[in-house]
Amino acid sequence: MLVCMECWEVYAGSGGGLDSYQRCPKRACMGKLADIDELMLPAIILLNEKGYYTQYCCSGHFVDGERASAYIFFEDFVDGKAFKTIPRGFKKEKDEAKGLIIRRKFKAKVPNARHREALETSRDVLDWAERLKPLEE
Repeated sequence: MLVCMECWEVYAGSGGGLDSYQRCPKRACMGKLADIDELMLPAIILLNEKGYYTQYCCSGHFVDGERASAYIFFEDFVDGKAFKTIPRGFKKEKDEAKGLIIRRKFKAKVPNARHREALETSRDVLDWAERLKPLEE
């Protein structure tokens, strides 16, 4: 789903005529639209409200075992040192071109178990985001 990173309005995906390269269609807003997985939405909103700005995320693909992981890409100025902790099971990765990524690779081998793992991961990320103190600017 597409979400405005300014007013948090949720829009239909590209089938509705909008894509993540556009701005919020609200005249008073015009914030950047981001493609956010529904499972991660509450945590992503909270992270951004606290100053940990994100670029994009994925709650995990439960059918495709090759891409069975959840991740969050942060804006390039969010440094890994800003986090004293990260969600359970996640590891920090540094991508020189894109910035900080936190990722949790799923261990389950079958789709139903990976789906459960994606749900648990989303809950863990939200719990973590709730405990984080706002990032000082």
